[in-house]
Parts: sequence; C-alpha cells; structure tokens
Amino acid sequence: MISLLLSYILSLNFKNYLLSSIFCSNTSILCTVDKKGLSNLFILLKKSNFFNFKSLVDIYGMDFLGRSVNYRFLVYYIFYNRDNGITLTLKVPLNYNDMIISVVSQYNSASWLEREVFDMYGIFFYKNN
Repeated sequence: MISLLLSYILSLNFKNYLLSSIFCSNTSILCTVDKKGLSNLFILLKKSNFFNFKSLVDIYGMDFLGRSVNYRFLVYYIFYNRDNGITLTLKVPLNYNDMIISVVSQYNSASWLEREVFDMYGIFFYKNN
C-alpha cells in the first residue's frame, strides 16, 4: 500500500507541522498541517521523486463562522500523483486575517485558484502574482 508508505514518510519529515493524525486509504491521504510548514512541504511534494505530486487539482476554502472550533477557515489543497494514482489532501486551519503562502511558485495552476479563495473568503495568499 503505497499511500501508507507516503503518509509515513510525510509524517516523519513534517512531524512538527502536522496538527492531526494522517488518515490513509488505498488511494488517498488526508492530513491537517500548520501554515508555517507549507513552503517546504510544497517543494517536497513536487520536487521529490519519492512523493512526485506533480498535479495540483484544487484549492478551496471553508468558513466556520459561528462554530465552536479554534479556527475560522480551512484551506484545502488537493494534489494528485499520476504515477500511482494517490490523492493527497492537505487541510490548513487559519484564523481571521491570517495570511498563507502562495503555491504558485511550484504549481502555476494555483494562481487562479488562490484568487478565487481570496474573492470568496478574503484569505490572502502572499507571493501570488
């Protein structure tokens, strides 16, 4: 089960930035990460031959206004590895007025997706063109 191995290596490399345990199935990985580790994580996901997540499928947000959680927003990143069919979903919790680093330097398709999240939720992605 390649997704289990990928999730294990991910947890070893980013244990300081993982905010929850990693959920893993045959073809998908889901984890919650701190925004502080995103820059290095994005580079590793795309550039590492081991992870090889070359495709950014989507970025979207969720607003938790009025709910009893420790954050206001969740930003979701969905990546796809074409070689083995694994989907990786990263959840990043943010509070009101938090900024998050843009992934445009690694994935060009993120430019429009990040602007849409900004338009819908006011989440600012710094270093977006």
